[in-house]
Amino acid sequence: MALRQSGTINLMNTAPILTRVNIQIRAASLFTLVMMAAAPAYAEKSCEVRRTEMTQALQLAEQHQHVEKEAGLRKALDELNAHCTHAGTLANTRHELAQLDDKISEKQESIKEIQQEIDLARAKDDAKKVNKLQRKLSHKNDELLEAQQKRAEVNIELVALEY
Repeated sequence: MALRQSGTINLMNTAPILTRVNIQIRAASLFTLVMMAAAPAYAEKSCEVRRTEMTQALQLAEQHQHVEKEAGLRKALDELNAHCTHAGTLANTRHELAQLDDKISEKQESIKEIQQEIDLARAKDDAKKVNKLQRKLSHKNDELLEAQQKRAEVNIELVALEY
């Protein structure tokens, strides 16, 4: 936002920022709805489905005599059989969700701090610093939106796994 000589805020310059945030919120909402509709697709990537896909790839490698690929697929299938369980997948997904919650909290705190800096710069009539901080704030808002979208995806995956 640009400051006028009198120290008042020129609200005309805030419209693009507010419109952008509004569009991002709408896009995130639409994205969440689409992801909820696709929830069964996440459930399909269970251990059993991955086992089936890997077994088919292994058979194909055997048919075409790709020895190195076959060996790698056998090793990967052994690892999958040894470690891939529904409970493990569920636990990993819950852990990922918790990490995303922490990341979102950090981003929100960072946004609050930047907003405080902007307020301070406005009080000092430092238009250059306000503009710089608003670019930084916009970037942090983008990062927050990205983290929230990722959290929505992981949450849908978790719901599908629990179903």
